[in-house]
Amino acid sequence: MNQLKFVKFLIFSMLFFSISIPISSTASDTGFSVAAVLPENQMDNGNSYFDLKVEAGKEQNLQVQLINKSNEEKKISIEANTAITNDNGIVDYQTKLSEKDSSLKVDFSDIVMVENEIILPSNSTIFVPITIKMPVKEFDGIILGGLYFTEKNEKINTNLKKGNQVKSQFGYVIGVKLQETDTEVIPELKLQNISLGQRNNRNVFKINIQNNQPAILKEAKITGEINQFGNKKVLYKETNNSLKMAPNSNFNFQIPLSNSEFKSGKYVFKGIINSQDKTWKFEKEFEVKSEQAQKLNATSVDLQNNNSMITIYIFIILLATMVAVFLLWFVRYRK
Repeated sequence: MNQLKFVKFLIFSMLFFSISIPISSTASDTGFSVAAVLPENQMDNGNSYFDLKVEAGKEQNLQVQLINKSNEEKKISIEANTAITNDNGIVDYQTKLSEKDSSLKVDFSDIVMVENEIILPSNSTIFVPITIKMPVKEFDGIILGGLYFTEKNEKINTNLKKGNQVKSQFGYVIGVKLQETDTEVIPELKLQNISLGQRNNRNVFKINIQNNQPAILKEAKITGEINQFGNKKVLYKETNNSLKMAPNSNFNFQIPLSNSEFKSGKYVFKGIINSQDKTWKFEKEFEVKSEQAQKLNATSVDLQNNNSMITIYIFIILLATMVAVFLLWFVRYRK
């Protein structure tokens, strides 16, 4: 009996010490602040961002207040970014537009003129001028973008290049919403394509959804599921209860495989998006090619972890078996 207890204790100990949980934390202080100076044509003074009624072919002059309360001079980088929808289903003003959506007619970053970099003296307040040149042709709907302010820290950049430090860059964003007419434009969503990919080195299906209208999708719920062609059993399912989309943008709704590998074959995606005003339903057949599946499976962290755990379990079982055999032999030998 005592020998069996010892075997159980040995197995439990090996399992316990094979598990580790890494913990990390970061902190940052921007050391400066920004605020929009709202002009007379601000549509809603209750908003802290620029919410403007503008005219076609006219220039709009804006100002942003920057305050530095520290004793050090700061170099501030300024970007005028077109609003996009990131793959988390959130309107993003910080990321530069790498590829324009096919429905985007007026790119916010193309019509804004602002200094790319300024010096903010210590213990000072300055006002940064911004000029917006509206297109000559009048439009219905919304142009949406953001003014992104970040501190350029040469010490951090040098350390990052040397690999000595990892630090996130923090800043401030002031949104800019431009509107010329009172004509209501409603979002229109389309399923564009389905592809395979990875998020944080984990396998996912990427369902590309497009909002092809100059209107904001304010709040919606998206649910998607994937099953094998000809089989109604749901293999993978995902839901986002707080989807928001920028005008004339697209994003990849990602459905994780939950530690499973991609398998070649034909599949069917079914999805539904519910907003306060409208419901969209999608269904599309697609195929997973063997070559691409194998390539992604080979780099999936989940699958590598699964293989490692299987190896560990096999080792533990073999070791436990050897110990048990030895103990049985030892007991019989003593008798």
